[in-house]
Amino acid sequence: MDQLVICLDVGGTFVKGTVYNNKNKPILEGINYYPAHANKGKEEILENFFQIMSDLYQQVAINEKIVQTLMIAFPGPCDYEQGICLIQGLNKYESLYQTNIKHALRQRIKHSQELPTTTDFSISIFNDGTAFAFGEYASQSFAQKKGIYIAIGTGCGSTFIKNEEMIRGAYGIPRSGMIFNEPYKEGVIDDYLSARGLEQMIEQVIGEKLSPKTISDRAKRGDQAALAIFNQFGQRAAEILTPYARLFHPDEIVFGGQISKSFEFMETGILAVFTKENIQTTVRATKDTSKAVIQGLNTLKIKKAGL
Repeated sequence: MDQLVICLDVGGTFVKGTVYNNKNKPILEGINYYPAHANKGKEEILENFFQIMSDLYQQVAINEKIVQTLMIAFPGPCDYEQGICLIQGLNKYESLYQTNIKHALRQRIKHSQELPTTTDFSISIFNDGTAFAFGEYASQSFAQKKGIYIAIGTGCGSTFIKNEEMIRGAYGIPRSGMIFNEPYKEGVIDDYLSARGLEQMIEQVIGEKLSPKTISDRAKRGDQAALAIFNQFGQRAAEILTPYARLFHPDEIVFGGQISKSFEFMETGILAVFTKENIQTTVRATKDTSKAVIQGLNTLKIKKAGL
């Protein structure tokens, strides 16, 4: 009987998912997108997760297939080992605060006939930024020995990888392995290297509140003020990362998340700072954040299995 791995990338707007077989190969064409219902009540959100899993399974449920593993990429803050959501004040998944997601989904699966599982069925939850990092790292066939992976969206996700392992508490990297809560200027990095940090910069430069997408659209049309904002934001990103890059010496620095879609306008600012600071590394943006997250979940599953 074929054993399956269901991978979910839980975002604020969409939940993305696909299915891998026991040979670590995707058996769905592409990634499925589902509404997240992130602002709904706890039971509605959990039921939505379950229905998504069931739909993914039903698409491949031929020839006696059974689910062995559920891999979930979930935004922080979260106790990932226990599976307890700790999100507050982020306008998404707040009704799941203090909920043990692993336990809640197990109970739904246990009392349903829609999703057959193996006796050793397991659920693993990872930070979405970490999953993104391992997906990008794996996409290069592990050719890069060291990499810094930055996902800029609602907040700043960050992961440092060396020789296929996440680095924590070394090279100036916090014990958590993430830099979002590290001091920067009048706050922390998350306040500045994020969508809200970009929005504040837009208001300071232009004098009105405009969305990052609006400014990105203007930059694509060659608007000089919009281009200057992204150049400045790129400089900020590089300034924040310079102390870590100087100690860690990454082979690559990769940007993902919603803001990375404007990387072409940020790149000049990033490279200008890195050149000034003599930081020599490859800098690029992901081709597809969601694809990287899903691939990262499968990579983390393989690592966990010790294969």
